[in-house]
Amino acid sequence: MKRTVALRTAGSAMIAVAVLSGAAHPQTYATGDDREKRSAAVLQELVPSPDGPGCAAAVGERGSVVWEAGRGKADLTTGRAITPKTVFDMASNSKQFTADAVLLLAGRHRLALDDPLSAYLDDPPAWTRDITPGDLMRHTSGITDYPDLLEAKGIEVTDPAGQKEAITAILASRLLCSYLHLREHRGVPLAPGFPSLP
Repeated sequence: MKRTVALRTAGSAMIAVAVLSGAAHPQTYATGDDREKRSAAVLQELVPSPDGPGCAAAVGERGSVVWEAGRGKADLTTGRAITPKTVFDMASNSKQFTADAVLLLAGRHRLALDDPLSAYLDDPPAWTRDITPGDLMRHTSGITDYPDLLEAKGIEVTDPAGQKEAITAILASRLLCSYLHLREHRGVPLAPGFPSLP
């Protein structure tokens, strides 16, 4: 899978700042103090050049955004600037936070790491009975990496794609694998065009 240097750099900066985007003019919500100037100064220090890879930042207070701004380019080839509406590929940046949240829930006996995934889904596919939250955390579920599935469908890493598209691709992939596995193990010939399993 090809990833551009700009995406990698912007993704790394996202972790350092929080929510990344690159508006030329910061959107401010607070008034009467110098928080906007201090926040803008931090962003400018992190991203000295508005013409290179950049990031966006937001400051929240009591559940509300009180300041947001961005600096830099979302795409170095086209020169497209990062804005508050820019969608960033999170890649693996959220995995550790999700795993920590799952462990907190397990510690409070709200879920168990060895429960079937189907226990936590509405109308789950049959294959989710064989996968646990622990499998997901250890990357041993057998679920194919969703960006590869999206690319196989012609959706590039730079194209907008959300959770719905990723889940649809994963479900379709797992259903196909289950179909192929079942057909081969029963000795039934596969439909023309389907590859054999190794």
